[in-house]
Amino acid sequence: MVRTFSILVFLALAWNIITGVMIAMYLDKRGIPMNFRLLRYRVFGYAQKYKKLTIKETGSIGPLYISFNISLATFIFLFIFTLFLL
Repeated sequence: MVRTFSILVFLALAWNIITGVMIAMYLDKRGIPMNFRLLRYRVFGYAQKYKKLTIKETGSIGPLYISFNISLATFIFLFIFTLFLL
């Protein structure tokens, strides 16, 4: 059972990383300066920039921001739950 949840933790983490990279690519296409080497340290700031930009462009929050937050919450929940299973 711990193994199953460990796999789910890594899948949620991969989902979060992929979404963060997609947000960075979106911002890069819009001409916002990006530093891909420091992405893991600045991903939350980039997510906030993405949110502000999509609200400005479309009037609503972009789907990548929602996906980023859901994947992060899923990762944290599954990680803590897996720790209790040990």
